[in-house]
Amino acid sequence: MQIKELTKLTELTSKTLRHWEKTGLLSPQRDENDYRIYSNDEVSKIFFTLKV
Repeated sequence: MQIKELTKLTELTSKTLRHWEKTGLLSPQRDENDYRIYSNDEVSKIFFTLKV
C-alpha cells in the first residue's frame, strides 16, 4: 500500500507517517520508483498504535 492510500485509510498525514519512519516506528519498503510501500504488518502496527 502506498503512503497516499494509507493516509486515506488511517486519516493520518503523510508527514506523520514519514516522521514515524524516521524515528523507527515504521519500516516501509521502497519500490523501483523509490515510493514507500507499506506491508500488511506495517498497516497492522499503525492500527494497533492508534487504538492504544
